[in-house]
Amino acid sequence: MWREFFPNAKIYGADIKPVEVPGVDCFQLDQGSQSELAELVGKTGGKFDIIIDDGGHTMTQQKNTFLQLFGHLEDGGIYFLEDIHTSYMPHFCDSEPTTVGFLKACANYVILRGSHLCDEGGFGADDCHWSFCSCQFEDIPFSLLRDVVSIQFYSRIAIITKKIGGFIPGCEKPARTTHS
Repeated sequence: MWREFFPNAKIYGADIKPVEVPGVDCFQLDQGSQSELAELVGKTGGKFDIIIDDGGHTMTQQKNTFLQLFGHLEDGGIYFLEDIHTSYMPHFCDSEPTTVGFLKACANYVILRGSHLCDEGGFGADDCHWSFCSCQFEDIPFSLLRDVVSIQFYSRIAIITKKIGGFIPGCEKPARTTHS
């Protein structure tokens, strides 16, 4: 199917089962394994323009794949994360935060980027009015947060766009201000 939309593209596919698709370099891997995802990057060379994650439904699989592959998107690349509705299905929730909670934390960072409330360490302890945020930033690498320019949520899918060239204005680690 993807070959029809992208006739000149180099297309890679991955699945937990062995598969063969004409015109697609297919890899067998477990999305729950960071080492297998890293091996995929090594074999393909990374540098993806588009990533469509329509694979595993557990929180571990979805978050591992995003954390391992988003950094290998080219600037301006787009990451599609399908089946995020599984964050609301207990039998897929094998880790905290859920994938939706994780993405909401990333969205909070995008919204707050450049304000005195947001820095490399996430919300500070003195920012107690943000204590409602159940997913703190300490589990999200700053290099990933720094590169996210937008997150869009739709029914059962999130679309995350990577920055285009250099830093996004306001993204540098701001100095903390003290309030008297």
